[in-house]
Parts: sequence; structure tokens; C-alpha cells
Amino acid sequence: MALFVVYLRRRGGADPLRGSWAAMNGPMAAPLLPPRPDRGSETPSASPRGDQAALQTLEVIADRETSRGAVLSPVEIILRTVKILTLVVWIVVVIIKRTHQEDVRDAEMLNTTDPDSSTHVDVFLLTQWVLWVVVVACTVGENQRVLRTELMRSYLRGSKDSYTRELKKDMYEYHMAKREGMVDIVDTFFERVRHSLHHNPVKLKIEGIWSYRRYDKTGDAIGAKESAINWKEWPPVGDRYRGEAVEFGDALRRMYYNVDKGYLDMAGCGVVPRPVLAARVQWDDANQSNPVLWRFRSLDTRLKEAQARIASEVQADPDDTVFVASGEEGVSTVLRSLPWHTGDRFLVLGADGGDAFKCVGKFLENQCGVEVVMLPLPVAENKSTPIQHLKVWLKQNRHELPKVAAFSHVLPCGLYLDARALTSALHAASISVIIDGSDALGQYPVRVSDINADWYTASLCNFVPGLPGCGFLVANPLKHGCTGPLTVSYFDKQGYFREFAYYGLRDFSSWLAIIDAFDYVSKVLGGFAAAQAYCQKLRASAAALLEQRLGARMMINAGCTLTFAVPGAAQDGSQTSASANLKFRLMRHGVRVHVFTGAFGSSTPRLYIRATVGVCSSLSDFETLARLLLQND
Repeated sequence: MALFVVYLRRRGGADPLRGSWAAMNGPMAAPLLPPRPDRGSETPSASPRGDQAALQTLEVIADRETSRGAVLSPVEIILRTVKILTLVVWIVVVIIKRTHQEDVRDAEMLNTTDPDSSTHVDVFLLTQWVLWVVVVACTVGENQRVLRTELMRSYLRGSKDSYTRELKKDMYEYHMAKREGMVDIVDTFFERVRHSLHHNPVKLKIEGIWSYRRYDKTGDAIGAKESAINWKEWPPVGDRYRGEAVEFGDALRRMYYNVDKGYLDMAGCGVVPRPVLAARVQWDDANQSNPVLWRFRSLDTRLKEAQARIASEVQADPDDTVFVASGEEGVSTVLRSLPWHTGDRFLVLGADGGDAFKCVGKFLENQCGVEVVMLPLPVAENKSTPIQHLKVWLKQNRHELPKVAAFSHVLPCGLYLDARALTSALHAASISVIIDGSDALGQYPVRVSDINADWYTASLCNFVPGLPGCGFLVANPLKHGCTGPLTVSYFDKQGYFREFAYYGLRDFSSWLAIIDAFDYVSKVLGGFAAAQAYCQKLRASAAALLEQRLGARMMINAGCTLTFAVPGAAQDGSQTSASANLKFRLMRHGVRVHVFTGAFGSSTPRLYIRATVGVCSSLSDFETLARLLLQND
């Protein structure tokens, strides 16, 4: 038996199953064989994952063949019967041969030897060998399944080792390629040249507008349905509608928004105008008219159109801009895509030790062994103060620098950071940078290409009148290889833009309605510049009102944000309950602001209010706020 197995192995060459099984079982044996990777051949080899699945299939077959060993097939029954009959005949032949040999010896003693006796002996020997061959053949045929199973298990043992090496090699190469992209920044001469050409503002502006119009015309040409908001029916700011002037503030709120009066928390969650809400319904109707046709013919073109519109508004390259659900999802997408090593450091910049990055930093700490470093930035009127503070820290920790740093463009307290200067300081220390600009877009002019961050992400539902669940992520071309969506879908490992183009079925109407949101800003509000001018003017008037009524000093007085300490608030450590009580008391009277506890460089935490205004806010909202803060009940 062992000699026969060795024979089959030598006959099959390096792969005994391919030669031996096909010879023993015909063409039916070949489909069971897994494709073996051959990197030197011209034929593309199967992926290690596919080979591993084939090996698992063979293991199942081997186990099944072993479990069926007690049940004989009809062929095996016939072979066993023939073998038994052959053994009986062989025993009879042996008895006859021995009897004949005794007769020959007796005849030789009596000198009566038959001349044909030697011929009879040769016949007996030949018959005996023939019967022996038949017995061996029947035994081999009967045990063919056992041999096949043993050969399969032997093949599996050798293949597992080789495939494990291939898998480990591929995983290592894939991991190191992502690791290289994780720490690669624009630091060489050729990278700087490519970066300058790629982020040229004139080129980006032209490319964004051209891409948006191209995809719009392409969608119309292929019959891709879209929203059909007639903006002529919606009067712009400065016009008159039914005898009432359409102006920023209460008039705009009554005509375009469903929000109640007194809402002063645009940074927490913005409000959506009625035309954008209607556009979302129209986008959803276009989808539901024929979901499959919409998904495969219209969706890709319309998503690219919306991405190009976002890129043109934030001055980014359309090929670097992809959709995410929110700024938080963009941050999680980046941080969970990176190949972290145990002991890597992740730096979070923010007031009072961090902001929304705390939770994802904690996840990395528990999941990957990453050391999360919180660096509070001082709140000061001079924008260079946080930058100098960061440079001092980088110098002190130059031997233990982090791999990645993250911060919000506008901190939760309302402090606007010079993102470009902070990014330059971090890049000088070879640190990659992630920025969450959710509270910056719409409140300040943002040009992503000028900031030069490795990743810039933001929600489009705060100061931009987009729908909740709509955000974007812009990744530097050097980071495309190490950035992928959280959901693995059809286009995995087909490139950054392709992977994010579709990563699971979802409600795309919120994303597509961002086109109508930007149309609302340009056609009704007169552009972001006009909206920001009104908000800044209202913020300055509100600051003067609060300082006069409450005697409060504004900690943050910029953009659309006012942050000030609550006058007369307790400073004895009971700020948590006081914050909740104040928040609900204001909400009961129809005023919504963000109440939080902070130190802002002092040793004693205090209770603060952050009020953020929008185009539908008015000075009367702050008068109500001041009146409620002066009341004791």
C-alpha cells in the first residue's frame, strides 16, 4: 500500500492530486482541485482568500469521505466479492500445486517421472501470480476512497503551510503599503511640485465648476432623474413676497424655516429650509420610481455631480472628495482605516483636553494599543498663541512624536483655530493631520486646498443648510491608499474614489439634496458672503446687548459664535446639575443654546453658554436670553 502511494505521488509530480486523481477517476476529479498560486506564470492566479476557501472545501470532502468509510458502494461490493473468490481459487490452486509436487517427488523416487510435470508446475506458478495480481487489483480498487482521502489530507498538510506563507506575505505587503501612506506627507521636492499643481486654486475652481456641469449634463443626457425645484417661486432676500419684505431674521424664518423662534444652537445642529426639504422628497421620488434602474444608471452620475459641487464650494479636488454621513463618520473612517501599531501615539488638540475625538481615541487605545495624548490649547484672542503652544510641546516631545494629530477647525467652545498654521507645524514634525471642519463651513470662508491637511472632513448640516446625514471627506492623494470606507462593499480595493462611490445601500436623497442646499444659498441668500455678513453683524450687536444687560465678558466673539460665562453661576463643583437645570429652564421658555462647563485656563471651572446664530436668528432672541438669565426662577 505504501509503495502504491509513493508511486502515485511520483506520477503526479509536485502536485499528486492533479496527475493521480485524474488518472484514477477521470475528468470528474479535476474540478475538486483548488488553483495553486503561481506568481511566475502568465495566467493570473487565484487570490489567497480563494485558495483558502478551496482548501476548506477539500477538508470538508475529506471528512465526508472518512465518515462514509463504513458504507460500501456497489462497485466496492463487486470488487470485494471478486477478491474473495480469487483468494478461494488461489488457495485451491496452491493445494493442487502442492499435491502435484508430492506426486512428482513420489514418481522421481520410483523412476516414473512424467515428462510434462515441469510444464504443469509452470502453469501452476503462472496461475498463482495471475490470481495474486487480481487480488491486489481488487484490494486497490476497494480501498481507492481511502487512498484518495489520505492523499487529500497529505496535500492539505503541505498546502496549508504554503498558503499560510502566501497569506502572511500578502497581508504584510498590504499592511506596509498602508503604513507607508499613513506616515507619508508632502516633504520632498517632487511631492511639493505635484502638490502645488494639484492644489492650484485657479485649477481647482475651474475643475470643480466644469466637473459639476459635466456630470449635470451627462445625467440629463442619460435620462437620470433629479429634483426639480423652481427657484423662481421662492423669493430671494431683498425681494417682497405678499406685501412683506424678505429679509434675514424673523421674516426669513417665517417664510423658509420650520424652526421655532429662539433657536441659537446652529453649531449643535443647523436648520434646513423648506426648499431643501422638498428637494429631498423629490430625490426620493426619483429613486422610488424605479429603484434598480436608478441605482445602476442614475445614482453614480448624480453622486459625482453632488461631489463636484461640494468640491467647488470648499475649493478641493473633485477626485479627492467623497461622501460620508457626518464629520464624526469621516474621522472614524480615517482612524479605523490606518494600520496602527501598538505603541503609536495619537495627538488630539483641543480646549480642556479634547473634543469629539475623545471617544474614537479611546477606541484606538483599547483596540490597537495606541497611546492617545490630549493637548489643551489656550483660548486667547491672539491666533498665534495656540500655534506657539503646540510648537513648544512638539519640541519637548521630539523623541516621542505621534504619527497622527487631529483637531476641530472650530472647537466646541467656539474658538476658531488657524488650521493652516497648525497643519504646517505638525507637518514640519512629520505628523499626518486630520481636521473636522463641521462648525467652520458656512461660518467662515474655508478653502481646503490652502489648509493642506492630509484629511479634511465635515458635516454639511450646521451652518450649511444641508440635511442631517450628509458630510464629506477630502483626502490628500498621498493618503488615498490608506483610506477606505467603514463598510466593505462591491468596489473593495478598487481605489479611493471607487470604493467611496458606493459602499452599501442607503438613503442617498440627503446626499443629493446638498445640490439644492447650495442653490438655496446662492439663489435665495445671495451667497455665503452675504449670510456671513448678516450673522457677524448680528453677533456683534448681541455681544454688546449681553455685555450691557448682564455685564458678561465675551470669551469667544467671532464668526457666528458668542461664548460667555453665566453671571452668578455656582463655582463650588456643582456645575453639572446647574448646567442641566439652566439648559432645561431656557428650553422651557423657548430658547435653545449650548450650556457647558469649562475652565479656559483658570483653576476653577465655570458655567458657560455658547450661542451660535444663523440667517433666521434675530436680536430679539438674545433679548429673551438676557431676560431669562436675569430671572431667578
